[in-house]
Amino acid sequence: MNLTSITPNIDSGVKFPTELEMCQLTLEWLLCSEYKTHPTAALTTLFTLASAITARTFYTETGASTTLYQILIAKTGAGKNITTNTPIKVLDTVEYSRLIISSKISSIGALDDIFKMQNVAIQVVDEFGDHLGSMMSDKGGYLKSLAAKIKNLYSSTNGNYESGRYSSSGGKTKTNEPWVIDRPCFGLTGITTKTQLFKHLTDDMLHDGFLNRFIVLDGNEVNPIFNKKPFDGVPRQLVKHLESLQKNNFTDNDSVKITIPLSKEARKYYHEFIGDADIIDTDIYKYCLNDESEVKRAVSIRWRENAIRLATALTAFEKLDEVSLEVLKWCYNLIKHSSLKFIESFEKKASVTKYEILKTKAIQWFEKYKNDRVSLTYLAQKARPFCTLKSKERLDLLDDLIESGLITKQIEENTNYYKLAS
Repeated sequence: MNLTSITPNIDSGVKFPTELEMCQLTLEWLLCSEYKTHPTAALTTLFTLASAITARTFYTETGASTTLYQILIAKTGAGKNITTNTPIKVLDTVEYSRLIISSKISSIGALDDIFKMQNVAIQVVDEFGDHLGSMMSDKGGYLKSLAAKIKNLYSSTNGNYESGRYSSSGGKTKTNEPWVIDRPCFGLTGITTKTQLFKHLTDDMLHDGFLNRFIVLDGNEVNPIFNKKPFDGVPRQLVKHLESLQKNNFTDNDSVKITIPLSKEARKYYHEFIGDADIIDTDIYKYCLNDESEVKRAVSIRWRENAIRLATALTAFEKLDEVSLEVLKWCYNLIKHSSLKFIESFEKKASVTKYEILKTKAIQWFEKYKNDRVSLTYLAQKARPFCTLKSKERLDLLDDLIESGLITKQIEENTNYYKLAS
């Protein structure tokens, strides 16, 4: 089957720059490859494939590999399984399915075992929200150490991977001698629902930089595509393309390293438009103005890094010689927009959660003093959590409790009194 003969039965809403013809054709095939396919999942799958097939051979102009950290958000049963199954199926056609790790990695030892056998690994994790929560809540255990290792691997694609004293807690590959490989390339694609992910998120995850490494592709409001007759198998045109990449660019010689430069226009855009939080009048600088908590700084510093990584991966996948302005701009806009959308959703969730906690504490206070009638002045001066709030916030909270039927209000001699409802 030829890719150019495929026409999806619905527009995915994603249009690559015209020079990324193979990327566009591959995406259109992915959209038609299952009975039920989620467009955002198809895009995530393409990014996973492009990253896996180009990692460690191709590097950005800034010295990073094309490995990516991604999170796909979509509803349960919306057709996101394509992200789990298809990368292995496609890479198996060129005998590179080993690059995809579809099982959960539960310790540094398990990760060591993988990198003792290969120097590129792209992990695809289903139910990533729960996995992330387990890693972040682990108090000094195996998963906490694993999260720190994964965090460091994002930045060490041009550095070294050092094993622990043991490569695993047991098994055939156990060794007493530590070892080192250069240029380890680890990518991560997490698949989750919004509810699953958000119930584990905390402010610290944005501050400490772990979550900021991820390109978050939120397809929660995107409808799936239904195909009455999905295309079976991997198109021959795509297989030939991957074979040509494999023949020209893959070798057992570990010294091979191809840097794909930015075009003159792309380089100017990267440095002068995208910029940095400390480069005046650039896009990131403007975004970070009045950022006292430095959350914006922590988030946006990864926009430029992920943009050049993704642009280089797609350019290498397309077999082009340099990253064009159009491709870099497309990648940056996608990543920035996705990040801002995610932060907005996160802040709304955090705001709702904080208010619910506050409301619970307020109810508990009234239950403690259930037989007492208290004045607004007393609440404002001596009762926590009411005395910690500004005047309007305090009145809004009390009005909410009254409307909910939890407390009652009486006015005597121009004084407001509140009491637990009977």
